[in-house]
Amino acid sequence: MKSASSHPASLPLAGKSYWRPGDYSYWNGKQHVGAYLQKNYQLDMHSHGFIEANIIAKGHGWHYFDNRIFKTGPGDVYVIPVGVAHGYFSRDCLDIYHLLLHPRFMEDYGVKVRSLKGFIPFFTDESIFDAGLTPRHFLRTTGNEYRLLKKVMDILVYENYLPGAPADAGIQGLALYVIQLLCRYYCRQNDIYDKKGTPTPSRSLETVFRYIYKNYSGKISLKDLARAGSFQLNYLCRLFQQQSGMSPLDFVNHFRLLQAERLLLETDKRIKQIALLTGFYDAAHLSKTFMRLRGYPPSQLRN
Repeated sequence: MKSASSHPASLPLAGKSYWRPGDYSYWNGKQHVGAYLQKNYQLDMHSHGFIEANIIAKGHGWHYFDNRIFKTGPGDVYVIPVGVAHGYFSRDCLDIYHLLLHPRFMEDYGVKVRSLKGFIPFFTDESIFDAGLTPRHFLRTTGNEYRLLKKVMDILVYENYLPGAPADAGIQGLALYVIQLLCRYYCRQNDIYDKKGTPTPSRSLETVFRYIYKNYSGKISLKDLARAGSFQLNYLCRLFQQQSGMSPLDFVNHFRLLQAERLLLETDKRIKQIALLTGFYDAAHLSKTFMRLRGYPPSQLRN
């Protein structure tokens, strides 16, 4: 039996290890946001076909994220992108707010939220950064930040359970406000922008990230990326390695894979179509990349 201060080296797979958007009954009609507070929460490793933000409300424990383990407590925030395995081990009554964003929420509001400073690094590409670097999927809020977050989440959870919630645009607005707060706090924590709103040198790759987001469906070369960020090629590669643990073109492939996963889950397009829409040569190239980076074929997301 583990002591109160220890935790297992790894967690087993949960009984249901992969959750699709359709597995949640309240996601019907116009309801594309899920919000709830789970008390004394503990769950083995699982992943899902939607973005989730977890805000630790009370208690202490450990968050397992891929091959990383984080000791966690009140005010900590984690964003879990599509397909990333995670779980929780509680030490003392771990209470967690959950904000679930249906793929159609991202279809409706994706342009707006992706324009928020900090959204792309925090919500989109978290799972592909090296474990030895600063954990970019993680946020530790300050006292005032956490109190405001908690107040808004309490309202959102309350509204989410009202009878008219599935058709209530107010829930979408509250969810957007939470996302805005998280992006603002994330930029503050990681010094992404200076007081004038200019990207700091350590975060200057964000212009390159935005170029990838806008152009991932077509051909992208190292020269294109260097030009987008006004970098010399060697400096670009070195900066990418330092901040992401991978080469620029490897990053592009990971980002394309995230978009392919989204289309597999949100649409009924054929895998060949999805491959071409997300910058892969063909279905075979997409499948090979899936197997290499995810360990399973793209068809598994539709089984």
